[in-house]
Amino acid sequence: MITAFKQPRINIFQRFSLFILPGLLTISTTLISCSVQTPNSENKTAGFKAKVVRIGYQSSGDIFRLKGLTEKRLKPLGVSVEWAQLATENPKLVRLVLEEIDNTGEWGDKNRSEVVKLTIPHLKIDEDILTTMVERRTYGLRPITPEIMENQQQIADLLAKKKVITEHINIKEAMLTSEQYAAITPENISQK
Repeated sequence: MITAFKQPRINIFQRFSLFILPGLLTISTTLISCSVQTPNSENKTAGFKAKVVRIGYQSSGDIFRLKGLTEKRLKPLGVSVEWAQLATENPKLVRLVLEEIDNTGEWGDKNRSEVVKLTIPHLKIDEDILTTMVERRTYGLRPITPEIMENQQQIADLLAKKKVITEHINIKEAMLTSEQYAAITPENISQK
């Protein structure tokens, strides 16, 4: 028997947290956290002054960390890599990024015609279609609720059933603890 799967409405926060946040935070942390361990140490091959690169990751976006490719590429240059899980080890950075995303989202909700003007040159789709998409979308962030977690579990179960992913995922086990969420969640989001 085939059962209907109700397509959950995924807001911008969920999309951001699943796809963009891991990369954005990794790149931003990489760019701002290179450190020089000795004052005049410069790698002549690549012009690096850093001997250690600290990279932040999110547990859902750490494939390149697990594969060890970064370490392999930097080792011949005399550079080592240190990893830090962003949400638990850098909650202030995550909170700052989320505050900015929420501010941008609030602006997007209030200025939908401007969102269309800004994005249409990059998306290269018909303006009427883009306007409809923008009008249907919620840009602000919201807290993660049991309903959202249940929807995510349904999606994970479907992906496992269809063999898109190889293992069953328990969403509750993959989530941060309440204390970890409290540390990274801006007040204006937790009050929504």
